[in-house]
Amino acid sequence: MAQEMCFDCLHRRIQSDFSEKLVFVYGLSDSAFPFGSTAVVQLCNSSGETASAPQFLLSYLPSHEQDCFTKYV
Repeated sequence: MAQEMCFDCLHRRIQSDFSEKLVFVYGLSDSAFPFGSTAVVQLCNSSGETASAPQFLLSYLPSHEQDCFTKYV
C-alpha cells in the first residue's frame, strides 16, 4: 500500500515535482477520508492551457533508501 497524504499535500507535491508540465485536477481515495496517493492530472500545452489536454492518473509510490531497487536507479 502506498503512503497516503492529504490532497493538499499531494497537490503541492505534484506542483513541486512537475511544475508547469502537469496540473492537479483532483485526488482519488479508497476511503471516505480525504487522503490518497493517486491523483487525476492534466498535461499543459506550451502556452500553459489545459482545455483540450488529456487527463491521466498519477500514483506516488513510497521509496526507501534501503530498498534494493532504489540503489540501482
